[in-house]
Amino acid sequence: MEWPIVEFQGWTAFHGGQEETEIYLNGAKAGAVSFSARPDVEAAMGAGWVAVGWSTAFDIEQSARDNGQALVLEVRVRQQVIARKCFRYKGRFDVTPSPLKIVLHMPKTGGTSLRMALEEHRQSLFLLPLYNGDFTKINGLSSSSIDKVDVVFGHTSYGLHEHIARAVSYMTVLRNPYDFVSSLYFFAKYIQQDAEMLTASSITEALEKVRRPEFDNYYTRAIAGLAAELPVTDEHLEKAISNIDSHFSFVGLAERPRESLKRFSCIFGLPLSYMKENVTPDIVEREFVDPMQANQAIREHVRLDLKLYQYVVKKFWNMEIG
Repeated sequence: MEWPIVEFQGWTAFHGGQEETEIYLNGAKAGAVSFSARPDVEAAMGAGWVAVGWSTAFDIEQSARDNGQALVLEVRVRQQVIARKCFRYKGRFDVTPSPLKIVLHMPKTGGTSLRMALEEHRQSLFLLPLYNGDFTKINGLSSSSIDKVDVVFGHTSYGLHEHIARAVSYMTVLRNPYDFVSSLYFFAKYIQQDAEMLTASSITEALEKVRRPEFDNYYTRAIAGLAAELPVTDEHLEKAISNIDSHFSFVGLAERPRESLKRFSCIFGLPLSYMKENVTPDIVEREFVDPMQANQAIREHVRLDLKLYQYVVKKFWNMEIG
């Protein structure tokens, strides 16, 4: 282990009810732990079991230095250690001089493929995942450790630079908003088995009943740095465009994966491989969708995103790729 910031993740299961799970590193309790449901584990273990997934990040450099470069990770339930693993920290002494690259991973835009292409170079590239939707993980990290990170990658929004002292460069990939919302609906309903989405008989009904930020001009919201609970307005569209012009080094297109990847390869200075990952499979319900009716329903929810996407497409083709 050689990176100064490490994300640990796993799951715990309880019989008869969920118990409090705590994560410790060298005796220090993790301050920010993200929890998620694990219905797959519960189904495998049988009736009566409750399972939760957990993930947390530690700024391990100082802790390792204080403990002879040794790291002891513990998972505790009711203050009892139920799992323990030991590591040794080697340390990364070179500091990245360039601006921190922040990749906003928009769902269902090929972001997983890009992340995996970058992870192929993890021996020389330090990626810090940020998928909990807020900046809690960043706030707990030291400046010296942040300076050693090459890329922050995750489902997050514009504004991360306000929490660190280092210069940054944003980038992302967008997809036609109609296809984005449609793909998200099918993925959430049939792959993630989202409880709310499963109650909807169609994408039109889901848009009417299910409240989630992805169904309300998500691109504009994320790039403008707007909180999930606030309404998106035309002013936020102007803010998003301004942010792209001033703080984004590149915005790729999901419809042009090879051209986008070629540009990312130039930005990162790495030969990134093209791969397709986390693709929503063919769903029977798709065969019964009226495209015109579905797009009409979607249009009301992506009015601003359509304008932002059109702006990005023009910017993409005016940019030299290669």
